[in-house]
Amino acid sequence: MAPLDGSGNVKGLLAVSRVIDAVNGQIGRKVAWLIFVAVIIAAGNAVIRKIFNWSSNSLLELQWMLFGAVFLMCASWTLQVKEHIRIDIVNSMLPRRVRQWIELLGHIFFLMPFALLIVYHSVPFFLRSYAIDEQSLSAGGLAQWP
Repeated sequence: MAPLDGSGNVKGLLAVSRVIDAVNGQIGRKVAWLIFVAVIIAAGNAVIRKIFNWSSNSLLELQWMLFGAVFLMCASWTLQVKEHIRIDIVNSMLPRRVRQWIELLGHIFFLMPFALLIVYHSVPFFLRSYAIDEQSLSAGGLAQWP
């Protein structure tokens, strides 16, 4: 087993980890701006609907697509900066070492299996939808594929 003093394979893995963290941070900070865009679209759609009595399914679908993009593309960054949901009242009373173990075990036994389960069950739906060139069911909705 390699020593944990930063030599050999561990040093290389730490370098890869730093690159992944940097990429996660860049993606997260940029994609987070889509929240602002989604709010502007939602507010604009509401104003247009009230003032001009007109609404657009495309704008509603765009809001959902932006939400999905933000959720998926900011999730890893949120974990990286430790801003994900946890029970801080209980967490703050525990020793640092116990919190770290809870975090590690939570990721291994809950987060990873859940993520793999989502991927496993969603890929067939994606492939079928892509194969038939599925489109929005709403009149005036957005195209599902660029």
